[in-house]
Amino acid sequence: MRRSSRSTRSAAPRAAIVGVLATCVSLLACGVAAASITLFEPPLFHPGSVNAQSGVGGFPWKSAPVGAIPACVPTPTNGQYDQSVVANSVAPPGEPPGFGSQSLRMSNACASSEFSNQTYSAQELQQVGEQRPNRVFLAEFAFMSTTAAHQPGLFLSVSPDSGEGSRMSWVGLEDTADGIRISVNDTPDVDGKFVAHPGPLLGRGSPHRIRFWIKVNPGIDNDLVRIFNERGEVHCAVQVLPTIRAGTVSLPKGLWRRSTRNGATATALAPDTLSDLGAGACFNDARVEVASLPHA
Repeated sequence: MRRSSRSTRSAAPRAAIVGVLATCVSLLACGVAAASITLFEPPLFHPGSVNAQSGVGGFPWKSAPVGAIPACVPTPTNGQYDQSVVANSVAPPGEPPGFGSQSLRMSNACASSEFSNQTYSAQELQQVGEQRPNRVFLAEFAFMSTTAAHQPGLFLSVSPDSGEGSRMSWVGLEDTADGIRISVNDTPDVDGKFVAHPGPLLGRGSPHRIRFWIKVNPGIDNDLVRIFNERGEVHCAVQVLPTIRAGTVSLPKGLWRRSTRNGATATALAPDTLSDLGAGACFNDARVEVASLPHA
């Protein structure tokens, strides 16, 4: 699961913003829950960056080390995302119950569109897939603001993730004048574009809990394939549609490199020939082959 400080809006240096105070990541195996729970308590966690600190089954959490995000060097964060395990000054009351002695505090004081160095929770021992015993992914986390005051510009996104930037949905947490506004974002259409759904407005003075529930449906849709020719290859999920002619493969224009499993897009499959009219871009057919890939 990823706690992302990525934001397209500008982020000036600001005080600590949201504490992700207790995290529970669970997987359901054939209807039997096998829960992995992270509480940011000593001795497994100590104050400071969560990067490389303990996680499930010995897998560490990860986040950008010092200097990894050039846009944030030297200020506001010396090239790291603004995250840290911190001591709780007051254990918040209510449900979920008090978060213990330490929490993971995050903000978007440093924001970037990159994915590989975002803040990721520890890898789960039991992965989810249509050919695996686990076909239901369940994850939840509790959070609250570190202050009852409005913090303009605060925005965090949290999403289930494969650890490489692949995500099917995400939840946005935005601090507004009226409270923390929740948005739920998913990809209901074949173009893969995220659609935002408005969620509730939450108060800053009490803890809240958000749960992800994803069921993997067996079938050909979303199977992983390798599309390749003599120039290169693209690894991505496939969908069979009646609107696509038999023997034809369509890759949407404008895909981000992070949208595929190997970071390549359709450009890797097409020739780089220039047109004879001003040396402009050529529109080319690209003959390819398609083969299945195992689910990693």
